[in-house]
Amino acid sequence: MLNSYLKDFEKIYTEKIYPDLKKAEQIRKKILLNYTIIGTVLFGGMLVEAITWMSIAIFIIILFVLVYTRWYGIPVSKYEKLYIHAITSNIIEFIYPGLLVDHSSHLKLIELKNAHIITGEPEYFAGKNLIHGNINGQNIRISEITVTSKYKKENGFEHTYEYFNGIVIVADANPEINGNLMICSSNELLKYYLPIIKDIKIENIEQEELTVFSDDDNAVKKYATPQLLNVLREYHLNTDNNVMYSVNETGFCLAILHNRKFNYLDPSVFSTAYNKKVVEIYYRDLRFLIGTLVAEK
Repeated sequence: MLNSYLKDFEKIYTEKIYPDLKKAEQIRKKILLNYTIIGTVLFGGMLVEAITWMSIAIFIIILFVLVYTRWYGIPVSKYEKLYIHAITSNIIEFIYPGLLVDHSSHLKLIELKNAHIITGEPEYFAGKNLIHGNINGQNIRISEITVTSKYKKENGFEHTYEYFNGIVIVADANPEINGNLMICSSNELLKYYLPIIKDIKIENIEQEELTVFSDDDNAVKKYATPQLLNVLREYHLNTDNNVMYSVNETGFCLAILHNRKFNYLDPSVFSTAYNKKVVEIYYRDLRFLIGTLVAEK
């Protein structure tokens, strides 16, 4: 399934994303040029002032920078918006037209708590790029999420441990079960969500087994199907990212957790807009989330 995603990606990147990224890259280069000009003038003015002791040079430099910025300056936010829009709008239009993006919003902590993906009160919780809409009668919400928490070692020193960094989809559909189901690709993640009492081993998953927890046997039979387990396992083995799948009375939730600090769409004027690999990962993960949780049900 992942291979078919990537075949589609080459087409959409070449025909849609890359042309729009060219506009963002042009803005980025103009911003860098402005930085270069201003930096050169500042350095030259400081050098003149140091040699001649002419304080008027500093005044002239400041005046130049203010005037130049006023007439030729480009805010970094303009580049960031162009970059993110070029990627999200084209990918979403291809995956499922009709979904909307709110770059200033994200999933709320309470939503992830209800899904048992996160518990407790983390030291830091943030997200971005909320994708929302309706697919096949289900309201869905997707966003990137970062959570960090502090813990103390035996020596008493406090350390920050980033235990959640990835992207999550929540579907507000009522599966009509009274219990909870959690499928997880790593036992190390279990301490970060609400413990569920019964451990059921799925024997048809070889090698890297997924762990299934539930307090409702009916939920296991209905939702932890061999097809779903194989899809989750395939993604985990092919990407080395952990996955968490949750079903309870509040709905469905599927989360991708990266093993290291990673940001899908984090543009910088000091890095080219043509980072194809990052765009590919974002596309692949969105297709996986929507296809697994909603669109292909």
